[in-house]
Formats: sequence, C-alpha cells, structure tokens
Amino acid sequence: LGSYAYQSCQGQYISNGALTVQRLVDDWILWDTGAESVSGGNATVVPSGVKFVSFPTKSYVESGFYSAISQFIPLLIVLGLLYPIAACVRSIVQEKELRQKELMKMMSVSDAAIGWSWFISLYSFLFLSGLFCSLTADALFANSEWVLLFVFFEVSYLASLMFVFVVAACFSRGTRAVLVGLLLYFVGYFLTLAVDYTTMSVGLVFLVSLHPVTAFSYGLQVIGSLEDAGVGLTPDTLTFSDFPSGFTFQNVVFFLLFDCLLWGVLSWYLNRVVRGDYGRPRPFYFP
Repeated sequence: LGSYAYQSCQGQYISNGALTVQRLVDDWILWDTGAESVSGGNATVVPSGVKFVSFPTKSYVESGFYSAISQFIPLLIVLGLLYPIAACVRSIVQEKELRQKELMKMMSVSDAAIGWSWFISLYSFLFLSGLFCSLTADALFANSEWVLLFVFFEVSYLASLMFVFVVAACFSRGTRAVLVGLLLYFVGYFLTLAVDYTTMSVGLVFLVSLHPVTAFSYGLQVIGSLEDAGVGLTPDTLTFSDFPSGFTFQNVVFFLLFDCLLWGVLSWYLNRVVRGDYGRPRPFYFP
C-alpha cells in the first residue's frame, strides 16, 4: 500500500489489522450460531472473497473508458484553442503597434473603455465556443448535467481570456507576443503531467492551477473519473472524491474563479505600468 496506507481511511483499515480481526469475528459468528454446520460444515468466509469499498459508497462498475482518454481530451481542446488565443493576442497587441490605442486616448477614450470593448468583443466569441463545447460534452459525458458543464467551460474560457490580456500587456510587437503567448499557454497542459492531482496535496495542485489551462485540464479529468464511476457531474458530486488527495470538482471551480480574478487584476495593472513604444506609462505605485 505504501504511503496510501496512511493517507486514507481504507488504507489504514487494511494496514492496522482491523480487516483481519473482522475476518476472525465473522468466522466465530458462523461457528457460534451453528451456520458452520450448513453445507457439510464448510460455511466459512472464502479466503479470496474479501474485498472493500469506501463506506457508504454504493457498488458500481468502472468502465475505464474515460480514464483511458483523460489525458487526450484536454490536449485536443487546448490544441483547438491555440488559434483563437493567438488571434486574440495579435489583435490586442496590433492596436498598440499601429498606434491606434494612443490615437483613441488623444480623443479622450479612457483605458477602461478600451479594455471593456476588447473584453466584450473577444469574450462574445469565446462565450459561443463554450456553449458549443458544453453541448458536445453533454453527449460525451452522458451522466453529467449540462448546466454544470456549461458553467465549467465558460469560466475556463474566461480565465484563458484574462491570461491573454496579461500576455498582450507585456508586448508591443504582434508576432513576438503571439509566439511567446502560445508557448506560455500550451505549457499549462504539461503541468498536469508533472503534478498528479489524485495523490499530491491540494496546495500543490492549487499552485500549478494558477495557470488556467492546468485547472481546465484537471476539471476534464475529474469529470471523466465521475463518469467512470457511473455518477457523472451533478450537484451531489461536486464535493465527491475517492482520491487519496481529496481533490474534488468544487476545487476546480474555485481555482478557475481565482484565476479569473488574479489574471484580470494583473492585466489591469500591467496595462498601465508596462512601457510601450508610444505614450508614457504610469509609475508602478500609481494605485
């Protein structure tokens, strides 16, 4: 059992000898009640017939299909998002590169108005993408509720858009911003391969989930594990976990919402203090 024996109730139940004592008590009950005399005196617990499940979890059959594809579904979706992410980064940076942003400021357009206009125009596309993805995922994850899938995809795409704003705020050349932005965005998937959310601490998982792609990938894997368990993503399973780490889908939603707030505030700050080719930035202590 290794470290699992000390990280879970099931592991401790097996390693501390409780299962052995329970077996002896069951055999004594069969002997004391006379049940042992049934079937020629061989009515005992079968040595190979002892198994355990998380109490009070109901019995279920694991198909294993979603576990087999859990690493590939996030990869395919992230690859499909690379072009929209690149287009968003290029559009925002080209506005600065062509001096259109400074021209609008000369016309008394505020930074807030420029930022909100970009947010509305870009998130309108990502909102529709999240809607279509949730409809498709509803067919793939048959036991999950569509509303929860819809919220999950929308929050994930919102966190990705905030990440795009941060990348765009740090560059004044479109080509360079796209290359670096795509590299940084795609790195988030490989963080899920380095940190296993099923066994490692929730704190470490939270640290790597500051990248929106990592949190999104973890969410898809948790949904797949719930589908394998035959329950799917429902309001009753938001806090359900059978992993030694205790990681749940509720943790995923919290991580994504925190990413939206973190990257959103950071983009607001960097857009005002990072020096560009034109205009004058504010001092780093301006708030």
